[in-house]
Amino acid sequence: MTRKLVFAIAAAAAALFLIEGAARLWLTLSSRPGEAADVTAPAVTPQLDVLGEDLPADGQDVPLAVPDAELLWRLRPDTSVTVRNVVYETRTRPITFTVRINADGHRGSPYPRNDAGASPVVVTLGDACTFGLRVGEDDTYPALLQQYLRAHGMPRAVVVNYGVPGYTSFQGRRLLARILARHRPDFVVLAFGTNDLEAAIESDAARAGGFGAVTPRLRAALGRLAMAQVLLGAERNGETRRVSTEEFRDNMVDMVRAAQRSGARVVLLDLVLIGPDLRDTIAATALDEGWPWIDGREVLRDGLADLLAGRRFQAERAEIDRFWEEEVERYRLTHYDEEVYRKLIKDPMWRALLRYLMVEPVHASPLGNLLIAEEVGWRIRLATGP
Repeated sequence: MTRKLVFAIAAAAAALFLIEGAARLWLTLSSRPGEAADVTAPAVTPQLDVLGEDLPADGQDVPLAVPDAELLWRLRPDTSVTVRNVVYETRTRPITFTVRINADGHRGSPYPRNDAGASPVVVTLGDACTFGLRVGEDDTYPALLQQYLRAHGMPRAVVVNYGVPGYTSFQGRRLLARILARHRPDFVVLAFGTNDLEAAIESDAARAGGFGAVTPRLRAALGRLAMAQVLLGAERNGETRRVSTEEFRDNMVDMVRAAQRSGARVVLLDLVLIGPDLRDTIAATALDEGWPWIDGREVLRDGLADLLAGRRFQAERAEIDRFWEEEVERYRLTHYDEEVYRKLIKDPMWRALLRYLMVEPVHASPLGNLLIAEEVGWRIRLATGP
């Protein structure tokens, strides 16, 4: 019996090895070298290994996410890890930042307690763009938004960062319900869309419905296999997404109305910086419902124009130029392949954005986050009156 069991396991392993080899060969033969990719197409990434190869910076092996039956995953409370930003290979020491997850399970300061006297309290929900991927805690847009509000007549303002890398509006809808069951914020800022149209073997709703059959970490590992990528390509051709456009609109409407029922005012923020995938949906929804919304791409373009014209940020520009000229030895391509980057670099605006306001084509740099924070802060000040 032992011999038969060993033989069966070996045969199954050999079969899987052959299937994986065939899948790799298929991917190689079916690729078309030199073909320009669509820069507005969403990247396909494992959704649990949210910091990818950025982790760890110093030998730490601390998972930042844990499984959650309702949200698929959530950030691990009371966790701190030093992360190396692999986008920039530098001549001296590597670029690192610290990710600190508080006891409540999100980045930055916890939600203020009843006796804290905070006013207004702003809750920011979103994905890695809100979380602040590849920037330090003080350089995330929520942290900079709090600084902005306190410097502009709201000294007791508190901004709480509920951003989670990899989240879609499906998870945001469920997370907001949890938050509103415990708290009554004055403002809710919603920024989803980067991950919603990601191609996937299963939608987020399907994954949540079958949660427990395969753990999120195992799902992420399986996603790296060539056979899974072949299946994913077939699903992509069938327009299977983590969240469909219709579901995205329904999720956003539900979140806004839930926030409004709780007494909060809402700002919609589009941070899909690489392309306006859901811009029309967000804009039409905001117009139909009378909600304010912000196009993050326009915010960065306007800020870049001011910087290049010498109207703002000249000290920051000089320091960024020094960093590129003296420190950066190699700029690594992440999220997209070389063809996408070549297409972007041919555009002078994108070349400048990647130098000054973005770490890579998906996430804003500290200066880019400052511009976003200023725009959101101005909208909040406008809503609260003179």
